[in-house]
Amino acid sequence: MCWQRLQYQGRVAEYFGPGSLLPNSDQFRNVYHDIAARSIGWQRHAEREADALDPSVRALLDAYAAGVSRVIAKVQANAPGFEPHPLFAEYGIPLEPWTAADCLGVWYRMARHYAFDAWNEARNLHSVETLRDQGLTDAQIRDYLFGGVVCDDEAAVVQPSDVPAAVRDAMSAYALEHGLDGGENCPGGTIDAHFSQAWAVAGDRTEDGHARLVADPRVRIYLPSVFYEWHMKGATFDVRGMGTPGAPNLLVGASMHVAWGVTALGLDQSDLYRLQPATNGLGYRIDGGFEAWLGVRTETVRVRGGAPIELEIPDTRFGPVVTPLPLDVRPGELYALRAVPIAYPERSTTAGFVALYRAPTAAAFRERLAGWDYPSANVVFADAAGHIGYAATGAWPVRAPGQFLAGWAAQDGTSSTSDWIGLLPHDLRPWVVDPASGVLVSANHAPVGSWYPIPQPYNARGDQDRSRRLRELLASPPRVPGLDEVPPPRFTPEQVAGPRTDSVSPAFRDLVRLALHAKEVQGHVFSVDAAEALRILRPWYLAGARLDGAQPGCLLASALPTTLRLTDLAAAPLVPAYGGGASGLAAYLRRKVAGIEAAPAVPLDTVDVGFLEAKLATALADTLALAGPAQNWAEWYRTHVLSGEIAEWTSLEDQDPLVLRTFAYQDLDCTDTNTLRAATASCFGLLWEGGLPDATRSLLPFGQSEADPSPHRLDQAATWQLGELAPAPFTAAGRAALGIERQVELDYP
Repeated sequence: MCWQRLQYQGRVAEYFGPGSLLPNSDQFRNVYHDIAARSIGWQRHAEREADALDPSVRALLDAYAAGVSRVIAKVQANAPGFEPHPLFAEYGIPLEPWTAADCLGVWYRMARHYAFDAWNEARNLHSVETLRDQGLTDAQIRDYLFGGVVCDDEAAVVQPSDVPAAVRDAMSAYALEHGLDGGENCPGGTIDAHFSQAWAVAGDRTEDGHARLVADPRVRIYLPSVFYEWHMKGATFDVRGMGTPGAPNLLVGASMHVAWGVTALGLDQSDLYRLQPATNGLGYRIDGGFEAWLGVRTETVRVRGGAPIELEIPDTRFGPVVTPLPLDVRPGELYALRAVPIAYPERSTTAGFVALYRAPTAAAFRERLAGWDYPSANVVFADAAGHIGYAATGAWPVRAPGQFLAGWAAQDGTSSTSDWIGLLPHDLRPWVVDPASGVLVSANHAPVGSWYPIPQPYNARGDQDRSRRLRELLASPPRVPGLDEVPPPRFTPEQVAGPRTDSVSPAFRDLVRLALHAKEVQGHVFSVDAAEALRILRPWYLAGARLDGAQPGCLLASALPTTLRLTDLAAAPLVPAYGGGASGLAAYLRRKVAGIEAAPAVPLDTVDVGFLEAKLATALADTLALAGPAQNWAEWYRTHVLSGEIAEWTSLEDQDPLVLRTFAYQDLDCTDTNTLRAATASCFGLLWEGGLPDATRSLLPFGQSEADPSPHRLDQAATWQLGELAPAPFTAAGRAALGIERQVELDYP
């Protein structure tokens, strides 16, 4: 916690030195991150937000901070059982009291790593200007940059039929009022995210009538853990789940009434503005006139073993001047940053969480998500009465119409019309409660389809491999052979939880499925290399297409493509119809497999077969180059894919390790990030059954204790490797049934 506090304050170099060089850069990582933290003003923002909190929320944070500070005081005094970790002395890390602002700051320190920054926007602006200099129109530039993006409406979480007519009308009215054009939604970016997955099944779709929610946030494993699990009870709430140490916000969690899981949404919540500095250096030009800086901050970045770095940071109507941070800044250029949450110190995600903890129903929970600003997230939730829901959550900037590629390229800071209109009202973001299907899944894929009338400041336009697989597994419960069940069968608890351990990648499976159809049904004769690849992959496919290492074909399958790219000669003809990236490949495979399974079947054409042949041959060549002859592949996969090691004492900022030590793991059952299992990214897990709080189960990340002698430093590693869930009860009786090692009660006046 003290280490993370230094990171949000921009004081890492002060205690750990400049750090190593960033890749392909002459900047030292600790110094760069400190300059970024100071320029953006994370500490200042946390302090301003803390001061603006409602007194009731501030009192809760003060109580939380007081509990932390009690322990810090004992560590300072070297009290028995509270001896300082050796790293405090080695690096001189300060043991200062914890504050309400620290609760906010360490949350934002974690959250900003799951949000897009704006540092590419200066470089992107220069690319646009280069294309304009070559004579291209804006329409031609847009097509050149984003011509390979296609909306896959079938994949979207929120279908138009699930949205009440009045809500759809309100969305359209807002777009019309502000001159917004949702028709530009699909030309945008592509995304290949492997962040998280969450799903919920309504009570009327389960055997026992209880809604169930499974949350699987997928973050690289750190040791000590970036996240930990706790249970927190107050007079008006009772919650448990996963969050970052030092902040009381549960990123994934449950109360007695509602549970929620998240996946990364990646709203574009920040923009760069290129300013025209005034000749006197005291401000900038805007709307044909002069505007003085709103203020100028002086910051000093201290560097252990080096000279301090003095920063002067002007503030503008858009936000702070951050010129040292963007990529490809040209001489004389000046850039300001407009960003959530910095631009809105009067708003507080932490206050929003307090409201969520008290929500009695899924509908109330959905309404109270209005207070969750940062980071943005796809939130899936369920309640004890059997209801389920989904909402695209986070402060959603609305850019003024007519801004070319706003959110991708830096905008014109000489005109006030370039500024944001404001934040989109919560009820007009994509959401659904109790969809007709009774099932909701989110895996970083498209929240909503092209019908949505408001511009979408995120990149997901279709499926991910994992969202496809979830829909396959949760499409409907399997019927019992020989029984004509009325009503239709409902999901068992095991069927709802089952996808957690699934090791199938639909992309790899379906590429082989199509190739086998081309060969065995259509009679296509593949090249020697492609035919050899298919010979090896056939038994892997017939055995279930799992990436668990049981078949030699696992390594070869994992060399198959996960995306469609215009730069790939074999894939390029497919991109205009299906889109690029992972979503383009998902759409292509879903439609082609449906075609060959139709009656009559739709044959694969020459472009399809050429694509498959090229990918099979390339996969074989790559696998031979990587692991040698095929007889080596099973052992290579076990040794290099299912086994590995995790560096200890690293951070989200990729700070140089504080301790040169690693944790080794062996023979995991699946690590491929295109699958739902992906053990090396499984930092936590939650299974919640509505109405049965003591039935809650969780997967706790190991590394909960950072003390080397502690038995709890690695005591969860074995269950993590197996992916096992452990009881996570709410009630005193439920906890007592497990046995309590130690209980400490604190009384606050």
